[in-house]
Amino acid sequence: MLAGKKRMTRMLMKEQPPNDKYTLHTLIDTTNNDKRKFIGMYAWLLSDVIINYSEKYFKCPFSVGDIFYAKEAWQDTYQLGDYPGEIVYRSTYIDDYRGLAPEGWIVNWKSPLHLREQDARIFRQIINIKAEKLQDISEEEAQKEGVEFYCNLDGITHREAFKMCIIDIHGPEIWEINPWVWVYEFKEIEEG
Repeated sequence: MLAGKKRMTRMLMKEQPPNDKYTLHTLIDTTNNDKRKFIGMYAWLLSDVIINYSEKYFKCPFSVGDIFYAKEAWQDTYQLGDYPGEIVYRSTYIDDYRGLAPEGWIVNWKSPLHLREQDARIFRQIINIKAEKLQDISEEEAQKEGVEFYCNLDGITHREAFKMCIIDIHGPEIWEINPWVWVYEFKEIEEG
């Protein structure tokens, strides 16, 4: 994300449609004419003979236009004896575990989960949202997921690299389950 190669991400839907007989369609709130805001998905239940409308809604946790910040491993140099101290990020020191600290100190990087928005340096704005099955990712979208580091092997496509990345994070069963995911496309914006 820092290099600008990740422009899309997928998140598992917390509540999954009960089976593969559902297809999801975008539901847009058009009450505000100057901004179309994404508010969820609705489902059509497919049967052998007819298509039945289902009253089941799947609310998306984010909307087009929302701004988020990327969480990354970090450290406050104040805790390393620096005054007044500054926030530094693990990805800046990827090859240098001790480069920040005085001689003999070891930097214990703090979890990305604890990075506050005021200390973040990477901000993105959501420009498009859709829902789809995990395995429905296209080659172009896999490239937007920023999986180039998995593509170092000869003949590995971006889609195959995405699959390898997902399996590394969630385990091999996630690809076989093929759950519904929210797909967020975003653009870079300036801080704050």
